[in-house]
Amino acid sequence: MSRTVSCLSVFLVLLGALAQASPAVAAKTPSFRAQVHVEDYGWMKWVDQGGILGTTGQGRRMEAIRIELVNAPKGMGISYRTNLDGQGWLPWVDDGQPSGTTGAGNRIEAIEIRLTNNKTGMHLRYQGHVESVGWMGWVEEGEMAGTTDRALRLEALRLELTEGEAQVNTGVDGLSVRYETHSASNGWTGWFSNGETSGTTGQALQVEAVRIEILDPDGKVGVRYQGRIRGEGWTDWVEDGAELGTTRQHRALDAIKIELLNSPDGVTLRYQGHIEGEGWGDW
Repeated sequence: MSRTVSCLSVFLVLLGALAQASPAVAAKTPSFRAQVHVEDYGWMKWVDQGGILGTTGQGRRMEAIRIELVNAPKGMGISYRTNLDGQGWLPWVDDGQPSGTTGAGNRIEAIEIRLTNNKTGMHLRYQGHVESVGWMGWVEEGEMAGTTDRALRLEALRLELTEGEAQVNTGVDGLSVRYETHSASNGWTGWFSNGETSGTTGQALQVEAVRIEILDPDGKVGVRYQGRIRGEGWTDWVEDGAELGTTRQHRALDAIKIELLNSPDGVTLRYQGHIEGEGWGDW
């Protein structure tokens, strides 16, 4: 009896290391608060651990940001700089000073953030939401979130301070993966990323088509994928966001292959499908 795929999960990993949950930050340990200036809104409310800075789905640019530590030991600080359209990278600023512009209509396209004089064992990571891309992979300690030279605005940002070892993320080396599936009756799910589940379980809704993209600030790493349509066999390979499968034809996918293109050393991709009548298959 033929089985079909009902949902899909895909993520990037460093070889030999898997993603770990972020430990909760204990009370009275160093934390932060941050505030962004957003197109048409001005300065928005202060946000702390777990919150989202900026907006998503509204097409509004982030124009300026300020970040400051809370409960930090004496001498410990936080530095950050932004990349603005038409201006490039601005100088580093520290501890609550604004980076960016207000009233000038400039968009922030990328940001770098780092802790200074950090002797606490805390680690900083952050994630940017980019125009036309969505949430990109988590980056850490001075790495770039966002893009440059692509005229794409940074719309939102998430920051975390965590204890223990630096996190190994489902988005690695500034890379991320996003994907969406087309299910019978439900249509396209919208984009999911980095290990999230796209599709359904327990509803007997088959996946009919899929799109997969690698989000790479440098535009070098790609992905190709191939599916097997029930009763017809394997399709040709497609690449980088192209539609694999069919829609509105009730032709289910029952298998998929995915490969990275121009992958950096040590980075690999894992994926897992939920199979009708069998549950989740192996990674």
